[in-house]
Amino acid sequence: MSCSKVLENDKIKNYIMIAILLIIVIFAYNILQIVLNTKVPIGVVSSSSMEPNLKKGDYVICIGVEAENIEIDDIIIFNLPYKSNIIHRVVNKTKDSNGNWRFLTKGDNNNSPDENPYNIETWIREEDVVGKVILKIPYIGWITLIAHENPIIPLIIFLLILIVITISWHKGKEKVMQNSNQHCLNSMHDRDLNL
Repeated sequence: MSCSKVLENDKIKNYIMIAILLIIVIFAYNILQIVLNTKVPIGVVSSSSMEPNLKKGDYVICIGVEAENIEIDDIIIFNLPYKSNIIHRVVNKTKDSNGNWRFLTKGDNNNSPDENPYNIETWIREEDVVGKVILKIPYIGWITLIAHENPIIPLIIFLLILIVITISWHKGKEKVMQNSNQHCLNSMHDRDLNL
């Protein structure tokens, strides 16, 4: 195989790897939505209402579950008409007059439940439940919280990641070139010896 073919094959492999990595990064959230069966597979704790169990800045991984499989003491993510992706604990559950599940929720650090405990119509409806929290990843969510407060931060992070990828790619390219050049020199040397 000629030296130019070796270099060309390595370039193609590098481009394919970069394309695959970009696709994985771009679609990671969508893949998690499918795998975990929920619209919100990752949530960020944005207040201290769930301390000490969940602290502000923690990431939580959420899985979609049927309403009947949500138990008292489970932590769920739910939406309200005025706020979305609330992360609180289920303190009671029952069915309403239509046979649909309703959940009474409360932040662990809050003094009272989120809803009126005496009026089931104010409880969280099963269709407003996004999913059940199955895992906590401490502190990583601070990046997201800071990014929401200061939109320039995601741009800076993106540029830093792009710089790191570019530098790594160029170093890899240089290494491939060195290996290919060495391969070509060895091939030419072997050919000269055979003459």
